Amino acid sequence: MEAMKAYLKTLAVKITSLKATRKQCRNGFVPDLSTAQSEFRHKHIALCLAWGKTYSEIENTTVRLGNEPSLSKVGHIYKELTGTMHPNFICDCEACM
Repeated sequence: MEAMKAYLKTLAVKITSLKATRKQCRNGFVPDLSTAQSEFRHKHIALCLAWGKTYSEIENTTVRLGNEPSLSKVGHIYKELTGTMHPNFICDCEACM
């Protein structure tokens, strides 16, 4: 889990540097920024769950409609970290069966 924490720190630095280039890009669109943000969010949620926090402690309860995290992704990352599926995540993919 320490390796994941270190990876999240480097990813956060990358996101910060990508955000700084927004004004230089056409229409403020920075390639790879949304991908990095999404990856950070899912891995952060999984890591916090592995540390024993509840989902409501991690995410704001008023998540915009359509901006919910992929619970399947979070579940897979959680499984990579701990070796077991989280009881709140149900995945029907073949790898989890």
